[in-house]
Amino acid sequence: MRFTAMNRGQRGKLAMATAALAIGLLSLTGCGYINAQQTTEQYSSSDGTRTDLGPLQLRSSHGGIQLDGTTAVADPRVQLVGYGPSASTIGANRAGRAAAVAVRRRLERLVGGSAA
Repeated sequence: MRFTAMNRGQRGKLAMATAALAIGLLSLTGCGYINAQQTTEQYSSSDGTRTDLGPLQLRSSHGGIQLDGTTAVADPRVQLVGYGPSASTIGANRAGRAAAVAVRRRLERLVGGSAA
C-alpha cells in the first residue's frame, strides 16, 4: 500500500468521517458527559430490604421458620416469598404465584365466599 499526500478535498472528507465517528461513539456512551450524576449511592432492587421478624415469633424450636409453600406455619397470615426454596429468580416467580393463591384461599375462608 502506498501513501500519498492528501489534497484539500480528501482532508475534508477525512475530517467529516472522523467527526461523525466521534459523535457516534459519544452517543453510544450515554449522557454521562453532559448530565450530572443523579446519585452516588448504589442500590440493587434484588438486594431487598432487611426487616426484623423476631416479634412475629415465627421460628420453630429448630431455629428456622417452617413453611408450607410460602406460608409460615406458625402464623398463616405471613407469606415469605423469596425466602428459603423460593429464593431463586425462578423460585420467586413461582412462589409469588403460590403466595397469591394462598392469600386468596385464606381470604375466601375468612369471608366465606368467593374473593374475586
